[in-house]
Amino acid sequence: MFTLSDPDYLEKVTQSIDELAKQCAELQKHVADLVNTTKQRKMDPQELLEDKFNMMSLVDQDNRARIANNTDLDESKRLKPLYSLKTGLILQNLPINIEALEKLSESDLKELLEELEQEVPLSKQERQHALKLALGIHNAQFYQEELNVF
Repeated sequence: MFTLSDPDYLEKVTQSIDELAKQCAELQKHVADLVNTTKQRKMDPQELLEDKFNMMSLVDQDNRARIANNTDLDESKRLKPLYSLKTGLILQNLPINIEALEKLSESDLKELLEELEQEVPLSKQERQHALKLALGIHNAQFYQEELNVF
């Protein structure tokens, strides 16, 4: 802080004002950038509805696949694929059947569970169990055998 008796008072006040002006200009630029970003993110209501419809369509397709995967649990039966809610595409690296699921590595199981937005357990066996549930494999007899393992 400086006082009126300071010989450099006027110069120091001018420097302080210049510094404040520079900070204000930076702040104005930052606010303008935020406003532009916000304007770009706003979507047309029709686009929002289409996005919601597409999301619901993917959820419906995934639910149908889960039901189909639960109907016949022959370990060699081909599983119906699920879609990524992020990309709208069929999930990559999904096992083709239960036998293939049981051969997946821990990291593959983790990656698939994360892509399906599921919690990732620590052990490989628990990850396999979680992925089976995520794929719709809920047969009581099948899971009785699984539960005996835990």
